[in-house]
Amino acid sequence: METATQKTHMEAIKAGIWDIHEGVAAGPPQRPAEPEQDNIMKGTLPRFKYVNNLKQRYLLQKGFEEILAAHRSHPFVAAVVTDEQFHADKSAQDLSFFGVDAASVKPVPATEKMIAFFKECADRDPRLLLSIHYVIEGSNNGAMFIARAVKAAYNLEGTDGTFHLQPYGTAIRDKWKAFGEAFNSLPIDDSLMAEMVRVGRTTFHHMNAVATESYALPENA
Repeated sequence: METATQKTHMEAIKAGIWDIHEGVAAGPPQRPAEPEQDNIMKGTLPRFKYVNNLKQRYLLQKGFEEILAAHRSHPFVAAVVTDEQFHADKSAQDLSFFGVDAASVKPVPATEKMIAFFKECADRDPRLLLSIHYVIEGSNNGAMFIARAVKAAYNLEGTDGTFHLQPYGTAIRDKWKAFGEAFNSLPIDDSLMAEMVRVGRTTFHHMNAVATESYALPENA
């Protein structure tokens, strides 16, 4: 039985990737795209850079969700993943708002590497997909603040161009709570959690690389 001093699964994985999430991990820079990310919140990021990043986010979301869907029969995945957690269609809708056909988007090398990482994790142990899902789904918590900044910077209304950043609207906290309850209910031992943390950390590294390459693309790329 879990004692009051023991971490829940959600607390353990959060603690394991905290330094990368906060950009203070030792070693090489963890957030090479951070200046551009800061510009989003300041409202100074050129619109074309936002769209270029959105293109790669769409490919990542689509690629991950296809793999996740293929493993929904696994007990761990079935216990946590729900239909409403699939958001690639929202990214495609945002691209359409900006006049981009989602089918025409091409991946940058970092995106290809990240999707290959998704496949490798699924082949090794489908349970590890939940660690990736934790990072991607969890990003919605902070994304609602990004959505506000983006709407102000580009004079957007409602969910135009920002649907992928606010897929749950004001229900985000309730959705994340439900995610956590389902995740915490799983029988995860220390060995599996250690591997989930490693996968979560690698996911952040890949995401940072994708952001860096996407922001570096020229207009109309």
